[in-house]
Amino acid sequence: MAQTSLNPQEGLRPGPRSRDLAPAKPVLWTIFALMTLSVFIFTDLPILKPTHPLHAVLYSQRWLQLPHIATALTALLLGPLQFSTRLRQRNLARHRLLGKFYVGSVLVAGAMAPILTWHYPAFFPYSAMVNAILWWVTTGAAFLTARNRHIEQHRRWMARSYALASTSFSRAY
Repeated sequence: MAQTSLNPQEGLRPGPRSRDLAPAKPVLWTIFALMTLSVFIFTDLPILKPTHPLHAVLYSQRWLQLPHIATALTALLLGPLQFSTRLRQRNLARHRLLGKFYVGSVLVAGAMAPILTWHYPAFFPYSAMVNAILWWVTTGAAFLTARNRHIEQHRRWMARSYALASTSFSRAY
């Protein structure tokens, strides 16, 4: 298991395991970004057309949709920044602040998801509820492990949390 320094003068140093993956990170994040963009283009944008069957329902819920979209998008965009070894090493205070924004975004977006899905087929609201609860649990575990300085466990919980965030986005419609 890789060791991480907790000395404030040194900052957080990645263990040897994360250095082995360093060349692959930009490629993997680029692939993930392209996949996310394709979901947005082929699934989300068509709903904005007035002829789409879900347009009227989503438009009637716009005051619920706006905070959900804003906070879910915030969590989705902050994730890659939080996984950046360079950001953690160079500015730990910023990493912590962005982490708090991520946690707040998860709380709001997760709370709104089940409310917004009640008009979908029978199974969908329940899957949204389960996903939201799992997202809260993994994010809460990540937050608590970071507060208790269990950095390796924190990284694992954050990976789980972000995986739930991305699966929520990809199955939104």
